[in-house]
Amino acid sequence: MKSNGKLRVVADASMCKSSETAVDLNPDPRRISLVGFTTASIAGNAGALELTRTCEAEFAGSRVCWSADVYLDFHPPAISNPGDFAWVLPTVIGSAASPIDASGTQLPVPGCSTISAPSNIGLVVDGHGRYSQATCSETHRVACCR
Repeated sequence: MKSNGKLRVVADASMCKSSETAVDLNPDPRRISLVGFTTASIAGNAGALELTRTCEAEFAGSRVCWSADVYLDFHPPAISNPGDFAWVLPTVIGSAASPIDASGTQLPVPGCSTISAPSNIGLVVDGHGRYSQATCSETHRVACCR
C-alpha cells in the first residue's frame, strides 16, 4: 500500500490495486551474486566507496556486498580461507529502535562505511556464511558482489 507501506501477498503483480505498488520478494539469483572475498584487507571505516574500490581492483565490475546479497546467494563460490571474515554493508530490516540485519544479527546502525558511525561496529561474514560484528577500525577482506 503506497500510503502506509503495508504488504499484501498476491500471486501475481497484476493483482495489485492502483493504490499499491508491486514488490518482488523473490529476487533473481543471477541479478547479484557473491564473486569472492578480496585478498587485500581494509578497515571497515574506510568508507563504502573504498570498500567497492578494493573489490573492483580484484573483481572487475564488482562492488562491496550488502549482507542480503550474500545471504540470498543460491550459488556462492568457494572462498579461500573460509574462516576469514570480510566486510559487508548491513541490510537493515528491523526498526530504528531495534535494528536487525537480514542475517538476523542485531546491529547498531549506521555501520562502519556510512558517513558517521557512532556505534563503531560493522558487519562481517565468513566464507561459511556466518555473520558477526566487528570494530570499524579492524582490517578484514571485503565480500564482493556483481
